[in-house]
Amino acid sequence: MTSSGVATINPSMLSILTTAFFKAGIIRDDETIGSDKRAMGLTILNEMIKTWQAQNIRVWTEEEGLLILNPGQYRYQLGLTGDNATDAWTYLESEATVASAAGATTVTLESVTKVNGASLAIGDLIGIELSGDTLQWTTITLVAGLVVTFTTPLTAANYVGAKVFGYTSKIIRPLKVSRASAVSFGSGGATDTETPMRVYSRQEYMDLPTKSNTGNPNIVFYAPKLPLGELFIWPAAEDPDVAIRFTYSRPIYDFVLNSDTGDFPQEWQEALTSGLALRLAQAYQAPATRIQVLEALATATAQILISWDREPESISFVPDLEG
Repeated sequence: MTSSGVATINPSMLSILTTAFFKAGIIRDDETIGSDKRAMGLTILNEMIKTWQAQNIRVWTEEEGLLILNPGQYRYQLGLTGDNATDAWTYLESEATVASAAGATTVTLESVTKVNGASLAIGDLIGIELSGDTLQWTTITLVAGLVVTFTTPLTAANYVGAKVFGYTSKIIRPLKVSRASAVSFGSGGATDTETPMRVYSRQEYMDLPTKSNTGNPNIVFYAPKLPLGELFIWPAAEDPDVAIRFTYSRPIYDFVLNSDTGDFPQEWQEALTSGLALRLAQAYQAPATRIQVLEALATATAQILISWDREPESISFVPDLEG
């Protein structure tokens, strides 16, 4: 006998619902679920996932983001319509090799290759450093070799060596920010450096005397507000040569379509169907004995995976020098 060699099974939303309704005893094994049951099951499934999300069940959703800073700005909004925070593995950091006058719609770059090896493309966002250390953001319309054309004319001149950033899309609103570092971009091919930052609580950050101080950022505080999260840094950056790289927890993606597969590792499949079956059995007033069996199964599978869903990490003890 030989094994299948397949380890990619990931059931669709409709398959998860059907299995859960069967486990709950609401449908037979040869029965399909109707539109009403599908709508109810989908609502309960997404509700359950959001509750799990609050239990820190999401190691696989830990991501790395990069926030491109504006000089003097200390409050940033994070989300799909927020400030310029993108995936830390897919952005471009380059420099202008030819000066451009105010009103120009092109810039010549040292490189158009992002950190993951991909090139800038039409539709990407581009931020160009202008005289006065400000960044102007616009949208790329053409990439021809090292010459990039964009939509909005420059409001001031830029210069040789001016920083230029590019990326495709903004990150989704983070649930939490657990780590951050200040990235200092080297000039003329110099090596970039990262300096760890302290992640403050709200009280610690609000106790800082002057939020608008400028310098080398070394403190960060994140508030998961709606509809956009708010990331505060201290002190504010003096120029665009510094960015914030941070680790964040993104939301677990919703189920929407029948064909959607779960935003979960494979080992979570039984926990998904068992947890949903328990909630469906309660909603449809199944016999108490069935609810008890499902509750035991749902609790057992969830506890196994909560214990599994952890990153290896060390523990260190340091003195509280701030009292």
